Amino acid sequence: MCFGGSPSTPPVPAPAPQQAQGDVQVANMQAQQRQRAAASNTLLTGPQGVTTMYPMLGKSLIGS
Repeated sequence: MCFGGSPSTPPVPAPAPQQAQGDVQVANMQAQQRQRAAASNTLLTGPQGVTTMYPMLGKSLIGS
């Protein structure tokens, strides 16, 4: 026969702090702007494509 009783349960931990919805939206918008800026920096032509003609020098061998 045990008369010690059952052990007490540990206290419930406090919930984790959550970010405000506005902060999350601002962070998402900033991430999208960084992605757009990075993508536009890699474009070598404009919306019209190549607008200048490259002078053709004739046939040549690669490496010579």
